[in-house]
Amino acid sequence: MPKGAGVVIRDDRGGVVVVVVAALSFVGKVFVYIVEAKAILESLLLTNNLGLFLASVESDALVVVGLCNRKSSLFGDIDNIICDVLSLKSKCLDISIVHVPREYNRVAHSIACFAILNGCSNVWSGVFPN
Repeated sequence: MPKGAGVVIRDDRGGVVVVVVAALSFVGKVFVYIVEAKAILESLLLTNNLGLFLASVESDALVVVGLCNRKSSLFGDIDNIICDVLSLKSKCLDISIVHVPREYNRVAHSIACFAILNGCSNVWSGVFPN
């Protein structure tokens, strides 16, 4: 079954700067945690590559947020992704990874669904899809 990841990067006033959607294909059973961890990693990589300052990353996956903040132990297939997140996070001293309820993360969830329905991966900056 296809999975989708959505990343919304906002400025300090809450305005959308960059939107990333990815339709992901995996072999076998993939846990939502892996997709969520991959979305966090991709947001850190993208902002680093674009030279953007990122104050926080929000996710509705409490387990993944705990792993990224070292409040939980690493486990299984997610280990390598979390190690990459922790490495990038250590280079950005002021960044925080925080849990938000799904209802506050609707834009990212909606664009992840968009990726699944359209089978696409894309990055938008400036002009965004409806």
